Amino acid sequence: MSDQPGGGPAPPPWVDPALREQLLPPEPAESAPPVSAPPASLPVSTPHPARIAAAPAPPPDPSAGPRLHAVTPALGPTSGGPPITITGYCFEPGIQVHFGESLATVIYEGPERLTAMLPPRSPAGRVDVRLTLPSGQEHRSMWAFEYLGPPLVAAVEPDHAPVVGGALLRVSGAGFQPGCLVQVGASSAQTRFISPELVEILAQPHPEGRFDVTVWNPDGQTGSLPQGFRYDGPPVITEVSPAEGASGVAHEIIVRGTGLEPRTTAALFGELALQVRFEREGALRLALPARASGAVDLTLYNPDGQRAVLREAFRYLEAEPPTLSTLSPTRHPLGAPLRLEVSGAGFQPGLALYLGQHPLELEAWASERLVAHHPGLPHVGQADLRVLNPDGQYAILPAALSVFDPEEEAARTAARVLTLTSVTPERGPASGGTQVKIRGLGFSHGTRVLIGGARPRAQRLIDETLIEVETDEMEPGPADVALRDEGALETTLPAGFHFEAVLAAVISRVTPNRGPAAGGHELSVEGEHFLPDTRALLGERAATVRYLSPTELTLITPSGTPGTLADLILIQPGGARSRRERIYRYE
Repeated sequence: MSDQPGGGPAPPPWVDPALREQLLPPEPAESAPPVSAPPASLPVSTPHPARIAAAPAPPPDPSAGPRLHAVTPALGPTSGGPPITITGYCFEPGIQVHFGESLATVIYEGPERLTAMLPPRSPAGRVDVRLTLPSGQEHRSMWAFEYLGPPLVAAVEPDHAPVVGGALLRVSGAGFQPGCLVQVGASSAQTRFISPELVEILAQPHPEGRFDVTVWNPDGQTGSLPQGFRYDGPPVITEVSPAEGASGVAHEIIVRGTGLEPRTTAALFGELALQVRFEREGALRLALPARASGAVDLTLYNPDGQRAVLREAFRYLEAEPPTLSTLSPTRHPLGAPLRLEVSGAGFQPGLALYLGQHPLELEAWASERLVAHHPGLPHVGQADLRVLNPDGQYAILPAALSVFDPEEEAARTAARVLTLTSVTPERGPASGGTQVKIRGLGFSHGTRVLIGGARPRAQRLIDETLIEVETDEMEPGPADVALRDEGALETTLPAGFHFEAVLAAVISRVTPNRGPAAGGHELSVEGEHFLPDTRALLGERAATVRYLSPTELTLITPSGTPGTLADLILIQPGGARSRRERIYRYE
């Protein structure tokens, strides 16, 4: 062993160069003797490298105390635990190793090697490693070891994926180490380490639901993001409402289920795309096109490629035949441009409309209303209205339109006069419902009756001399009765009918005044101001009423409680009530 200048031993050659500079004293400042160049006539020979012998390394000096060369690994968890290998020289049995201020358990393996069990520490960060011999000699290596804290998981993008897996997930946070694993729920995957703040994984197949995302570092430390990721199952259809509708027309349906998203799409038979509107979580509104009768399959597609199929989700029913209710106008002059409004039901897209044998051109279509026009009908007379749906079903409104010649109509009107001779009865309640007979001359199917300027509730032509009507609800007081007919002059009977204010009924007598609790017993009620629409309650329960006259009614009793005395209440159409207390006994 060669000593360094000044008497101390020189450090061995394997000591860290920086440490060597600390240990070696500076060279004495002496001027080197001049070196003379060899004569030009003398050859200069260079020895072969293999013949140059390396100088032996000086042995360590125990008196200098321990020296630390390397700490392997130089990183470890704050929880402690893994063995740390320390190399250097001048180690002795009983040597102590401190990581920061924490004493480690040491296994002495020789004067140049130790194994220290890493003690726990908090917080994370760099610490000194200090070696201490039993004699008290020590050596400290500054910041020779770094404690690493557990990883922090901040976010996962995207935060959901289908249960089949395969999606690329980016996990962001801090403290990630190369070789770390990421566990999502019950599945784990090898990561692609990008940086201590970012790793990537491929989502593995997994049952649906929300799960924790956990990062496992190679040092055994973990960090989790609770409920940080959702595995999406395929959409599930639980209900279609309505589940059926008429064929030949379009429909709107509500589809309810699970796993439905704002970007969910839909199709019939997996081919015909449908218009979809996201209503709320778990509900979609779909527009179904008009189709022929039969069941259709519905398929929902989520953006992640998962889908749900419901066989026979909606059934197009065999359509009912169309119906025709009214036509306006019902009379029209010969050859004049015609515009018609038709009401009914069951009108299908693509239908055809005819007056007699003349096709009409549709302006507007709805399932219960049509608007059509024709340039002008060429013949006088009655024309049937016919509607034909695309499925072949049709409806006819006989004699729906009367086509007349204006010149002939004017000539007939001059010769025809309506005559009104009597109105019977002449009075009735303002609530309506009075059956009135109107007599006169010249009545026809085109004759209209107006009472107080309004059409009655119902009208029926008996013959040319008699029309029967049922009055509608009107204000109390006198009302003119008028007859109108487009083929005749109008006639009016001033104050021909008087609407009387509805008075509360007067109950005078009820016979019999007792009956079975089971009900079904017929009673006779006598009094005043009874009306056809008078209602009755017996013991607060509705009784069946039959109107006989303004002074007499019959009732069929409802069931009641044996031994009780029931009140009788009569209710007029206007709401006026009359009561006779304890008038009927249930037995």
